[in-house]
Amino acid sequence: MAQVIEIAEFKMNGNPSDAEVVSAIVASTVFARDQDGFISRTSTKKSDGLWVEIILWKDQKSQDAAGAKFMADKRNANLMGMLDGSSFKMSTYEVKLTS
Repeated sequence: MAQVIEIAEFKMNGNPSDAEVVSAIVASTVFARDQDGFISRTSTKKSDGLWVEIILWKDQKSQDAAGAKFMADKRNANLMGMLDGSSFKMSTYEVKLTS
């Protein structure tokens, strides 16, 4: 099975500092690291306030399994509480080439 890249885009409610958002992402990454098939997570922010995360998974099965558990895990609660749900977009892509 091919590796999968998950790309999530979102804005935050209110005006949390970057440090507050990064702290919430770090807690959420602890959850991700505990999931089978998790490889890496990169979080970025554009100047317009849009956060973009790139998460690499071993395969689609791993990404699906983690996604099914995400909302129920308390380590994700702070991040989800900050996130503007109406801005959230997520896509997954099968990796064809890494160089």
